Amino acid sequence: MTCEKCGYDNAAEAKFCEKCGSKLSVQKEEPKIEQKQCPKCGAENMIGSKFCEKCGNSFNQVPPPPQQNPIQQRNQRNIVLPTVIICTVLLLVCAAFLVVRYFDEKKQEVARIEEKLEEESKKAKAAEEELKAKEKEAEEALKEAEEKAEKAEKDKEAEKASTSDSAKSEYIISYSSQRLLTSSDLIGLSLKEINYAKNEIYARRGRIFQSKELSTYFNSKSWYRGVIQPGDFSESVLSEIEKKNAEFLSAEEFSRDANGYQLDVN
Repeated sequence: MTCEKCGYDNAAEAKFCEKCGSKLSVQKEEPKIEQKQCPKCGAENMIGSKFCEKCGNSFNQVPPPPQQNPIQQRNQRNIVLPTVIICTVLLLVCAAFLVVRYFDEKKQEVARIEEKLEEESKKAKAAEEELKAKEKEAEEALKEAEEKAEKAEKDKEAEKASTSDSAKSEYIISYSSQRLLTSSDLIGLSLKEINYAKNEIYARRGRIFQSKELSTYFNSKSWYRGVIQPGDFSESVLSEIEKKNAEFLSAEEFSRDANGYQLDVN
């Protein structure tokens, strides 16, 4: 800052002159006025002016774009058009790639689903075949068991029939100790057989017979065991059924012949 009294150039922030000690006065700088240039004539105008002070041009009008010559325009078209085409082609290629990729993924997904379904179908088919095989095996086992049971039943019946036939061949009336006899049980029996059937009841209880004919007959039977002498035998060893059947057979014998069957005649 220059001292007005002695002309000494002091520092800008000094308040007193370093040479003469005089108080320095602060000089105010005049504000700089900003201006703008007219785009038409080039004249300087104040900021905020709406019209040029020289040519009257309006500052609010948008300046027209600079004119390009036909060659530049053609060159720009030659650049822009291929660029647009290239960008379009690139976009189409990208879109086609994405579409192909999308359908390829869908195709792979469908293939995986079909493969899974086929695998599940094979498993189901295998399980069904296994189930059928087990059912068939069970049916065969059941059939075999039924056949065995049927065969066993037949064998049992055959054995029973054989035993029954054997018993029948051993006895004249095999059930005379089991139930009361009736006239229908004596159909087809001769007087001799009725006599033998009566004594059969005593023979079961071990009676020994004095009659040679009866002894010979009962000794031929496998079931007969003669252990009680005629004098020692008592009808008390007989059951009520056997007693009544013996009386019934005796009555039938003597109803057919007053003398009954004659033993040891022949």
